Amino acid sequence: IVIEDPQELSVDFSSEQISCFGLTDGSIAVTATGGTGEYTYSLDGENYGEVSVFENLAAGTYDMYVQDGNGCLIQVIGSLVIIEPTQLTVQVDEVG
Repeated sequence: IVIEDPQELSVDFSSEQISCFGLTDGSIAVTATGGTGEYTYSLDGENYGEVSVFENLAAGTYDMYVQDGNGCLIQVIGSLVIIEPTQLTVQVDEVG
């Protein structure tokens, strides 16, 4: 009998930045590979779910936690950054 270790758990991610100043429409999509079984995902390391896309995010730095079916965990700490564009300002000069 040969017992083989599962392939190493790894993650890849992409992000959509906030579209306009003051909005919270950023998102992070995560793809997990390796490990065993189904994956669960979390931004806080406590609340896990099967959804791998996190939407309606505000500007900030996010951590990602991915757990496989055996409870093996991979953490991506501080590498997921959602950026908010600079606020547009208008200067009106008096004419006349």
